[in-house]
Amino acid sequence: MKDFIRKFLPSGGIAVGAALALAALSACTDYVAQMEGDFEAWASLQGDEIPLSTTKPSSSASVYVATGSMLDDRDGQIYKTVTIGSQTWMAQNLNYAHPDSSYCYDNVVANCNTYGRLYTWYAAIEACPSGWHLPSLEEYQTLFETVGGSDAAKKKLKSTSGWSGGANGTDDYGFTVLPAGSHFYFSSDMGEESLLWTTSQTTYGDVNYVYFIQFSSAGLWDISSYRNKANSVRCLLN
Repeated sequence: MKDFIRKFLPSGGIAVGAALALAALSACTDYVAQMEGDFEAWASLQGDEIPLSTTKPSSSASVYVATGSMLDDRDGQIYKTVTIGSQTWMAQNLNYAHPDSSYCYDNVVANCNTYGRLYTWYAAIEACPSGWHLPSLEEYQTLFETVGGSDAAKKKLKSTSGWSGGANGTDDYGFTVLPAGSHFYFSSDMGEESLLWTTSQTTYGDVNYVYFIQFSSAGLWDISSYRNKANSVRCLLN
């Protein structure tokens, strides 16, 4: 440092130059210490929430992802949760035994334990626990846009197993869409599709749902044929 100062400062300016260099070095040290302190304070508030880089297209910023769990105090069931961007979702289909109009696929309890229950729309709109809600179509649209659009969502949000014909996803975010099928008089299409209710309705009064099917893109479907058809439910934190 002294050689540098002698070389580039005029005679008599060494003391001044040295003082300036030491002041600059001290300021940098203080800044680094402050940054470290700020990071430690931030980390202490995050708990198990860890920001992870995802495989979202490189033209977009990395997406914040954090995992956790929640207790449904109505029946004691514990669900995995995942925060993707600004939204916190249940990372499993709801399995609350709504007293009216919910079903296990083929009436087999083991299917409920794996895939969650299937709800009519009337049951779905009130099935989520306190503090959570059935999402709107627009809230699913936010999720899809966060992960890169519906074409990306068909792979990145689907589970890595369970889909027939080799149509499994990569489950990059831990959202884990399972091919739970649906129920209308009888159960059908397990392994081939996932239909997720929304609160949204069309101007004609039809009900919206989100669909993931075997080989096509995930989609935001604008009509549902029957409100008493039973589909899956994912709850979103209020």
